[in-house]
Amino acid sequence: MLQVKEPANISNQVAHVYYELEALVDANKLRAYTNRIRIAENSMVAMELANAAFNESRQLLNDASTAIVRNKKVIIQHLAEDGDLNHQEIKDLVDKAELDYLEKRSGLNKAVLDINAKMSAINTEFRTLIEEIISTNESLLEHNRANLRETDQVANNFSEYLAVSNKKELKKKNLDNHEKVFEQATVNQDLLEEVYDRAAANKAAFDGLRSKIEMQKEQIERLWAHIEAQQELCFDLINEK
Repeated sequence: MLQVKEPANISNQVAHVYYELEALVDANKLRAYTNRIRIAENSMVAMELANAAFNESRQLLNDASTAIVRNKKVIIQHLAEDGDLNHQEIKDLVDKAELDYLEKRSGLNKAVLDINAKMSAINTEFRTLIEEIISTNESLLEHNRANLRETDQVANNFSEYLAVSNKKELKKKNLDNHEKVFEQATVNQDLLEEVYDRAAANKAAFDGLRSKIEMQKEQIERLWAHIEAQQELCFDLINEK
């Protein structure tokens, strides 16, 4: 593991004339990381809920559709035979039940394809986001390397560093840069508030969706209890023959 040395203890620090600006920038950094944690948590919750709704509940409902039409065909055929319908009439009734199911299933297949396409688009956005994060890391890495080299030069030859610095213009440049950084920090602060509000709203929305999914799971359980009771009826009808 990389061992990082403790920074040197500087006892006589220069009076910090930019204390307020530093406090604002550091506060923004902390808030940005806090926002990122909330957003990451929301992303994980979103994937969990999507999996519960799309893979678990949807699969149970798909299986229910198949079981229901199977029961329906058995019941139709049994009652049609008891009603003295001829073979073709019975076949037509059973075929209708099957075609009704296949029509619905075909429409649901299209819905699944649409959802798959949207999830693929989300993955593409994640890929782009990751590439942007890596690019930002590379930029920060290069900035740190350059700053480290400059600090080495300062430490090794301070007189040369002073010689290339325009000390007369430095105060004005610092003031101009202070104003620029302060404006950017203020804009960042407003953006952070907007992002925080959106993240909080998303969290509340996901909490509501979780409740809906749990309620839907209970309804699916009741649906399956009814299907199983209907299956018992079908077993009895089949065994009568």
